Amino acid sequence: MKNFLVFVLIISFLFALSACNSNEQQVEDKYTMNASYSYGGDLEKTKVSYEITISGTKEVIENIYAYEVLINEEFSHLMLENGPHNPHRDLGEEAYFKVEGSFVFDTSGKTKKEIDEMALLQGIRIIDQDENEEILKFNSN
Repeated sequence: MKNFLVFVLIISFLFALSACNSNEQQVEDKYTMNASYSYGGDLEKTKVSYEITISGTKEVIENIYAYEVLINEEFSHLMLENGPHNPHRDLGEEAYFKVEGSFVFDTSGKTKKEIDEMALLQGIRIIDQDENEEILKFNSN
C-alpha cells in the first residue's frame, strides 16, 4: 500500500510539472513569424530587401509597441542605408504585424558566397506595451 501511495504521488508530481512546462511553452509561442528576404545590387553595394510577418491573437498583435529588425552587428559598419521600413498592422480575424523594408551594405570585393555567409539579417525584436521583449531569429543555413 505504501509503494502504491508513493507511486501515485510521483505520478501526480510529474503530471503537475508537465502542466507547468506546457504553460511556459504557450507564452513563448505567442508569435509566429514568416519572413523572406532577398539580395540585389551591384559589385559595390548589396541591397537586402525583406518582408517579415508576425502572426498571433488580436490581443497579442494589438499589444506590440515597437520593433527592431536585427542585422548582424559584426557587419554594421558596412551599412550604407537603413530603410525605409514600412510597418502595417491588421487586427482582423487573422491578426498580423508586417514590416517591409531594406538595408544597403558596402560589399565591394566580396563574392556572392561571401555575402551569403555574412548572414546580414538576423531576425526581429518585438517589444510589447508591457515592456516584454521577444527576439525571433531567422533560421541559419
